[in-house]
Amino acid sequence: MARKQSAEIETEPKQPRRGGWRWWLFSLAVCFLVASGMFAFSRTERLLMRDARFLFQGPQDPGEESKNLIIEGAGHVSRQDVIHVFEKDFGRSLYEVPVAERRRLLLAVNWVKQATVLRVWPNQIRVKIEERAPVAFVQVEGENGVSHAAMIDADGVIVEQQNAKEYKLPVLMGVRLSHTSDERKRRVRRMIKLIDEMGTEMAKISEVDATDAENLKVTQQFEGRAVILILGNRGFRTRFDNFRDNYPEIHKRMPDATTFDLRLEDRITVIPREGHHGE
Repeated sequence: MARKQSAEIETEPKQPRRGGWRWWLFSLAVCFLVASGMFAFSRTERLLMRDARFLFQGPQDPGEESKNLIIEGAGHVSRQDVIHVFEKDFGRSLYEVPVAERRRLLLAVNWVKQATVLRVWPNQIRVKIEERAPVAFVQVEGENGVSHAAMIDADGVIVEQQNAKEYKLPVLMGVRLSHTSDERKRRVRRMIKLIDEMGTEMAKISEVDATDAENLKVTQQFEGRAVILILGNRGFRTRFDNFRDNYPEIHKRMPDATTFDLRLEDRITVIPREGHHGE
């Protein structure tokens, strides 16, 4: 009977896993760096908040402006309104001034279109203002029912009237505070299209009525008298030129006529004073 032979297999002894100690050293180093960074940040933050060098100082005397608040671009914008936005920050660290929130508040100030608020270390705030550009005068009805003059820009934003004599602008009728910003903007844009098409003739137009944005009416001076022209929503210059060329004959036949509907391409309709303006 054959003898079974046993076979022995030698195996190498298990070696400890390489690199394990390196991983722990790396983790400890990372933790140390994070802790050091947090400690350094904490110390720096305390320094910025408590050191007098970073103090955002207010005005030295009542009625004066703070030398630490630099305001640029405020022509029509009230400097006092801008200063009021930052009054709560006087006497605190520049680091603590919430510049994003202050910019948001500045955008609500009358005449401000865009605003930039910058920290200027060690202790100044620089405010850069971009003002709105008015395109027309408007009559705004107040809470007591009394209207007052104001201005409006291309975005339909109403601003308080400032230095009116500096501007040669038409009066835009049909705009109300109760309108949405989109409704006001639509009326203003329609007026701007009219201005662009009319060119130099726009100098003779004193008033644009955009009560119906799809049917503009203008008050125009012709031979020393004011006439009302109903222009619709397109072809403003073509319709105006046709009226101007035919006005002498119209005036000869109907000297008392003051309102004209120019929306039909092949005719000019005279609107009686007591009548309806037509279609």
